[in-house]
Amino acid sequence: MDTIDKEKLFSALDAFIRQRPGFEYANYMGAPEAYRADARTATRQLRDARELVRVARWDTSADALQYAFDTTRRLTWNGERLDYTTGQYWPMEYRAAVARALASALWHTWRDRMGDSATADAIRRKARDVFGRGLARRYFS
Repeated sequence: MDTIDKEKLFSALDAFIRQRPGFEYANYMGAPEAYRADARTATRQLRDARELVRVARWDTSADALQYAFDTTRRLTWNGERLDYTTGQYWPMEYRAAVARALASALWHTWRDRMGDSATADAIRRKARDVFGRGLARRYFS
């Protein structure tokens, strides 16, 4: 694959995470609590993915993005469009897949910048400083 066009990729990522999840209430068989819990999780994943897109847009290298997309199992970028292979339930997965790929790219970028002081704890500390404890715990642990 050629070098990643970062702006094209980030535009695609932004459009991808803004897609409606497509929950089907009938799948919850009269369990509104479970439906609402999944909807809250999907909304949190949207906020996380938006924040990761915002930071990664200016703080990742094309090489780190390339590595993240080369090693991801389900989210792929062919230079023109994103593709996602669903594991079990699309509405609960696709935004988290973007967040994981961008967290991986940020991890590798920060590791390279830190040089010899790049321990896992140092990178996690950086993630907590940039994103806060919750998002850092979900994607940088």
